[in-house]
Amino acid sequence: MKGGVVTIECNGEHISLLLDQIVQAKVVLSHVKWVNNEKVRITVSLNDMMQVWKYMKLHKVNGRIVKKVGPFFWLKRMKKRKFFVIGFAIFLFLLFFFSSFIWYVDIEGNEQIPDKHILSILQKERIYPGQLKVGLPNSDELQRKLLKRIPNASWIGVRLEGTRIIVTIAEKKRVDSIGEKKLVRKPVNLIAKKNAFIMDVRVFHGNPVIKVHDAVKKGQLLVSGAYGDATTPSKGPIVGAQGIVLGEVWYQSEVVVPLQYVQNEYTGEKKRYTWPFVGQFVLANPFQTPKPYARSVLMRRISAINIGKYQFPLGFVRDDYWSVKQVSYTRNHPDAIALGKKRARLEMNNTIGPEGRILTEKVLHQRVDNGKVYLKIHFDVVENIAQEKPILQGD
Repeated sequence: MKGGVVTIECNGEHISLLLDQIVQAKVVLSHVKWVNNEKVRITVSLNDMMQVWKYMKLHKVNGRIVKKVGPFFWLKRMKKRKFFVIGFAIFLFLLFFFSSFIWYVDIEGNEQIPDKHILSILQKERIYPGQLKVGLPNSDELQRKLLKRIPNASWIGVRLEGTRIIVTIAEKKRVDSIGEKKLVRKPVNLIAKKNAFIMDVRVFHGNPVIKVHDAVKKGQLLVSGAYGDATTPSKGPIVGAQGIVLGEVWYQSEVVVPLQYVQNEYTGEKKRYTWPFVGQFVLANPFQTPKPYARSVLMRRISAINIGKYQFPLGFVRDDYWSVKQVSYTRNHPDAIALGKKRARLEMNNTIGPEGRILTEKVLHQRVDNGKVYLKIHFDVVENIAQEKPILQGD
């Protein structure tokens, strides 16, 4: 069907003779359907249609075209609708043209860094409304450049969604700002919550009674909430102790890593549901299956209606359910040790908080038992050991 095919309804007394001659002439009939003894419908290519009409006249068989399919007929119909075709082509061109530009630059995650500062830096890196997508720099290279220009950011992510560039900023947590958040006057002392070796003392209010390189024990007074002599810190006006005392502390962490493990993997099958939403309400169809697979991962994308800078509280929610299956794997001994050390490091970072850091780590003991790797790891860390203790009358 290069040009198209036609379905012809033939009516006459010599239908059988007509079909025999058509077949002998090696004309391909893609479909033959008898309506009655004197009427049949045949489907032939556009190139063979004139030859079939010749045989129909020869055998005095009447015919009419009942169906026409193919690009030839489609183009013929389009010629009658020139303005529609031209308008549709212009629409597609404009849609493609305008979707090739960046129209919005959104900044998210920043609290201390002003939007104007970030936008000015992005403009120097050729990221601004009206910029062609083909002129955008590589995302990894752009992230490295932005981190150099914005030292207060610990991580910067850049992603492209349609005609929108979204820049996500993760700001560094400053120790000074952490202390400022705690500047609430309370009648408290700061004591050591564990044995440690003092590495740094940052006092915002109160009287420090220890210094760097001192060894302290759990419960020992670090910063007095009263301004007085260092030997008698309890004498003086009570102002409340506020500050951060960083101390070197030692931990032992035990981790168990199985050599056999099960992991979910995507099968490639996906089922998509699209629902309209108004405000916080999603108008889902109750007759559609919400979970089409036994195991699946849901990825939701919300598209709100935007006109200029205004975003309306309505649009569409697209739920993609990706089918997953459980696959069993076996990891070797070195990989299990590396994974165990990584898990212990993450757990330790959560334990010591944002002010702390890991100095050294060392595996003290490792063994394999019942298909599992057991690790005992020693950590040497620096963390904030200061803990508030209320000042009671008579202390």
